[in-house]
Amino acid sequence: MTATRRARSLKLDSLESLDDRITPSSGLTVHPVAAAHVLHAFPSFASTHTAKPIAPTSAAHQVTPTAAAHAVTAAAPISSASSSPMDKLGQTLNIIYQEYTDYVAHGSHGAFVSSQADKVFLRLPAGATDGSMTQVEVNFQAYPGLFDQALSDMKALGVQVGATDRAHGIITGYIAVSQLPAAANDADFTNVTPVYRPPTHVPFRPR
Repeated sequence: MTATRRARSLKLDSLESLDDRITPSSGLTVHPVAAAHVLHAFPSFASTHTAKPIAPTSAAHQVTPTAAAHAVTAAAPISSASSSPMDKLGQTLNIIYQEYTDYVAHGSHGAFVSSQADKVFLRLPAGATDGSMTQVEVNFQAYPGLFDQALSDMKALGVQVGATDRAHGIITGYIAVSQLPAAANDADFTNVTPVYRPPTHVPFRPR
C-alpha cells in the first residue's frame, strides 16, 4: 500500500532588517516576536528581569580634575639637586677641601694630613708655620680666549705657577687648599683638576 505523503507547505517569514532586531549587552540577537512570546508565556520573567538603570558612580570613585592633577604631580620625577661651583673641582679636591676645613675647625694642630695624599701632590710652601698653608698642585683649564685673564686671576689667588700651555689653555701650579673655593668660583675656568701622582708599579719577580 502506497502511502501518499502530503507535501508540507513551508511558510517563510520575510527577512527583517537589522534595525528590527534587539541586541542585548551579551551580544546575542533576539527577534522582537520571539521576545514577545517569551514575555507572554512567562509573565514572571518580565517582572524579575526588568532592566535596571546603572547607578551613577559614587563620589568616592569619581576622579575629579584636582585629584588627577595631584596624581600627575606625584608621578612626576624628582628633579636632581642644582649643581654647585665646587663640582668644578671634582671628587678628589672636594675630599681634600672637606678634610682641610675639618682640620682648621679643630685648631689646625700639627701637620695637615689628607686621605688623598698618596694620589696627589701636597706640600707646605717655604716659610709655612702650620698645615693651614698646605698647597695642592692642580691643572686649571681656561676657556678659549681667556688664558691671559685666567693666568692673572690665579696669580691674584697666590698660585705658584709651574707650567703653562697656552695652546690648550692649561695652567699648572700649586694653590693653597683654602683657596680652592675661590678657584672653583672663577668664571674663567671650565674645570680645576689635581695633578695625580704616577702609579707605582711593583716589579714582577718570577719564582
